[in-house]
Amino acid sequence: MAAHLTLLAFISTTTTTTIPTVPTETTATTTTMIVPTETTTATATTRAVPTETTTTTKPACDPNESNLLDFKVWEREAGYWVGEYTLLGADGDFKLGDSPTKPWPYPYDNYTGFIHIDIQKNVLTQKNVFLYPPQKAAECNTAVKPKEGKKKKREKKDKKGRGRKINIPVEQVQCSNDRQCHGRCWNERTGRCRQWSASALECKKGEVYCLPRVDVIGDGTCGANGNEKIFSAQQQAVDCDGNLAGPYPYGNFVVPTTTTRIGDDTVLYQVRFPPQFGGGLVQNQLTSVPGNGLRVRTAQLFGVDSFKTLNPISTGASYYRERRVDKQEWLRLLQEKRKEYNIRPEDHCSVSGSAQSLEQYPSQTTCTEHFGFDLE
Repeated sequence: MAAHLTLLAFISTTTTTTIPTVPTETTATTTTMIVPTETTTATATTRAVPTETTTTTKPACDPNESNLLDFKVWEREAGYWVGEYTLLGADGDFKLGDSPTKPWPYPYDNYTGFIHIDIQKNVLTQKNVFLYPPQKAAECNTAVKPKEGKKKKREKKDKKGRGRKINIPVEQVQCSNDRQCHGRCWNERTGRCRQWSASALECKKGEVYCLPRVDVIGDGTCGANGNEKIFSAQQQAVDCDGNLAGPYPYGNFVVPTTTTRIGDDTVLYQVRFPPQFGGGLVQNQLTSVPGNGLRVRTAQLFGVDSFKTLNPISTGASYYRERRVDKQEWLRLLQEKRKEYNIRPEDHCSVSGSAQSLEQYPSQTTCTEHFGFDLE
């Protein structure tokens, strides 16, 4: 605070000097005269004398020195969470299958998440594994088997030389990004899909039949085995008010994310497209942490109609209900849910949740490496 120095005032005084009586040259009388002297007046004046001013300014906030755990909402978020999840598609129905280039043949109506949120001073790190139950049997591919009578008839014709030999059934394979031929015959030599074929019975020599849909990821069995995806994210403080930001890998891109603190029980998490794609919303998620070990998240999901026009479209929404538990309970429930979903050990933490195509699915990591501790 600035210091000010004030001079003391002087008191004003007036002095009158009287000259003694002086006789004049008169003959008869003597006259006494009072001769005023110079009057000296000192006027009282208050003058501010400028001094050296010292201003003490509060140091600017350094986000790197902030501690997120000083904020109640982040104190409530830290720890181990188990959640029940529902994901809806753009039409409001339970999301199914994703897309031919990004298939996920497991139910989205009711699956389970296990999350660890670790906060170290100004940095928040979140590691997730989402568990999905086996696909519904009605959504699984049915292997095409030739009718016994038709097979015998063709073999008989071949022996008489009235037709070429046809191997029935041909190999039936899952489609991929390179082999977009769902429910049709694919020629491995030409790399082409026969437009009008509709059955494995119609495939010729040198061709394989691409199943109508990808109904399993990995070597499990559709309708019998569930599967897993892992996710990770990290943000750090951008100010001293508990707000965060950080990059997130999204397929071949890295997208910007922010988290805005709203009081002691709410945060808003946003993911956006990279600037070269307009910077529009990908995800707008509201998280409520009211206390008592409860966390509820709802997210609106967005895309664009094309990367040429960049017009935003709605692609879905999520509803996540989570409760906080201790680490021991978290590990116990994880093993219990894996057993319930019949997830093979080789599929544990095997798929990257940020992948945007089938080829990007392998996570190339283990659960221990992902979480930083042993899950067994």
